[in-house]
Amino acid sequence: MTVSEFRSAMAQTKYIAAGSELHLAFHAYSQEALQITAALNSSYHTPEAMRELMADLTAGDSRRRRGGHQGCAAAHRRRRCPGKDHQVRLRGKTIASRQGRNETAMKSISKIFTVALAAAVLCGCATRITDSNPQDEAELPRLEALVFDSDGSAIYGQILVPSPRFGNKRPCAIICHGFAGFTRWDDVAHDLCRAGIIVLIPHHRGAWGSEGEYTVSGCIRDAENLANWVMSSDFSEKYGADATSVYLVGHSMGGNSAVNAAARVKNVRGVALIAPCDIGFMASKMPKLEMLSFLRGEGLDVLHRASDDALVDDIYANAAEMIFTNACASLGDRKVFLATGQYDSTVPAPPLDSFWTALPQNPNFHLRKTYPCGHSMMGCRTELAAALAGFILKK
Repeated sequence: MTVSEFRSAMAQTKYIAAGSELHLAFHAYSQEALQITAALNSSYHTPEAMRELMADLTAGDSRRRRGGHQGCAAAHRRRRCPGKDHQVRLRGKTIASRQGRNETAMKSISKIFTVALAAAVLCGCATRITDSNPQDEAELPRLEALVFDSDGSAIYGQILVPSPRFGNKRPCAIICHGFAGFTRWDDVAHDLCRAGIIVLIPHHRGAWGSEGEYTVSGCIRDAENLANWVMSSDFSEKYGADATSVYLVGHSMGGNSAVNAAARVKNVRGVALIAPCDIGFMASKMPKLEMLSFLRGEGLDVLHRASDDALVDDIYANAAEMIFTNACASLGDRKVFLATGQYDSTVPAPPLDSFWTALPQNPNFHLRKTYPCGHSMMGCRTELAAALAGFILKK
């Protein structure tokens, strides 16, 4: 596919199907751009060599026909450390020819943005996250206490509000923690806030100081109640939130809370599931005593609960309804992000594969990524936060 054909196809296509000719062109152009930019950044270059590299980066079809990708690669290697002969050859070029290359590069500069777009799509539309660098106190982001009534229990946590620079229609993410809440998500939450996203970090009923008794079904209700509150006019007016852009994010058991609450709250824009635990599926495959042993190993004792048996009974009473595949029909037209760890030994992978397969195909809104990490996503959280921010901010 030529550059002209690629750009024309991009202008007419809303999403790129995996394995298609357009997808392969995306990959080829992004790899070429990476090679050229690596050559640009690897060492000193003469001004002439810089112009050659930039001309390659912004090249149209005619230049590609003359040199081709492999010819460009060899030229990049030569330009990194130009020898005497090469420098003499460059000095021998006429000023007019250098001006011609400059004009060619300027005329085709939009190619840079095409390649950048390709790289962004292949990387999951990750967002570059930086501090807002406020000019005065009025532009500061802020952190507030979350105190919310969920079915009569006070839910405590944090609300992270971005700098006013991001305007008054900001997306909102509710991050549901896992079982039993030891794995914190403050770092990812602050990154999302830096990207202009309002973030709520609740502690579910019966967990980490919040009132009430912990149950898995109760966690779903907490997420459901919080989502409805965030979409209210009162919340939107106070925090500058966009009620049409609310996301439920959940890690581990929090993924179970997020996906099932989203199935109930139809106006939630999307869900992001991070190493999610399909506890309903697990309950269908293991006896209660094995489930109790699993939960105790994950920190059951720190939760305020009626009893161990009551917590397990709650899971089995709601297991059939909670299985992730049951939510697929209601999530088909909404955005779904599934992130898993390659070395995760805590939650089983097969039910997540079944869930993803059962989702109605919507490549423009559905994103799945696997990271080289374990269940807590340690070692990959910076990349994860950037991908998650890009997923939320993508229209």
